[in-house]
Amino acid sequence: MQFTEHSLELSIMELFENEGYTHQTGQDIHRQKTDVLLPELLATFLRHRYAADFLSESEIVSIITQLKNISGSDYDANKRMLAFPCLASYTTLALPAPGGIRRLFIHHGHLYSREELSDWLPKGTIIISGHTHVTVMEEEVGLFYFNPGSISLPKCSDGNTCGILELKNDTVKVSLYTIEGKLLRESVF
Repeated sequence: MQFTEHSLELSIMELFENEGYTHQTGQDIHRQKTDVLLPELLATFLRHRYAADFLSESEIVSIITQLKNISGSDYDANKRMLAFPCLASYTTLALPAPGGIRRLFIHHGHLYSREELSDWLPKGTIIISGHTHVTVMEEEVGLFYFNPGSISLPKCSDGNTCGILELKNDTVKVSLYTIEGKLLRESVF
């Protein structure tokens, strides 16, 4: 039998199921392909993240409603993009910033080595990847690497995690949270 990433994932899912955890595939998540938000998951995150601030259910509903009703080119473009299958091995974004352009290079994480990326990408690029399900927040040779880990199948001691990237003026703040909303680390690049 040949070992593949898929067989590893199936083995891990079986171990979780044997421990009493339920597994849900992406196909079983009830949403339209053009849904930008998953309201139930966002509500759970907000409840945990802001529990100490006593965020009420009506405030959570209000936040989600406001996000759902955002009009504008970015939100509408995201909805249109989600309607198409993503077949490219990476995507890049050039975002306007006061000091020039901020570049994001977003890829799954299994095709390009750090050496290749440092040869191709200009200094100051933020590289977002996944693949390993291991959290990473580090700068190397003028590039900032960010892997938010995994909400569902973490492979590191940080547990179930997600990330937030905030662009403000000339800086980028990257924050890593547990799914319960606890801030684990943040970095400004």
